[in-house]
Amino acid sequence: MWVMFGAQTKVRPIKGGKRVKRRCPDCGDDAMFIECVERSKFTAFFVLELFEDEDTVFVCSSCREAMYLERTLEPELTEQDLRDQAREEQRQEKRRKREEAKAAARQAKEAVRAAKLKALKDKQLDAELAALKARMYGD
Repeated sequence: MWVMFGAQTKVRPIKGGKRVKRRCPDCGDDAMFIECVERSKFTAFFVLELFEDEDTVFVCSSCREAMYLERTLEPELTEQDLRDQAREEQRQEKRRKREEAKAAARQAKEAVRAAKLKALKDKQLDAELAALKARMYGD
């Protein structure tokens, strides 16, 4: 009896994820490493999914190899590179705060909408209850 096993791995960048300049141990280049989500799916007979695993890794922009950031080496950064890296970190922080503010605004808007909907439902329920009482007691 033969049992066929398979594995499939997909790497997708994280929106607003970290971007760090590091030296890649595989290709040796000073490259930008982009934070990504790596999903691995393991199957039997290539159809039956056994389990799925998800991890956060960084992908080298030169050789496209996925690895943990701890595995990378310190880059040879110039003063300009350091300034660029600091500016990029500031941009990412601003972007993260903007996304959080948008999410909070959406949540507040949804809460107001839910409160209005509840008030409308309560009003309709009160009207139905008044009509039912009028029918029952003949007022």
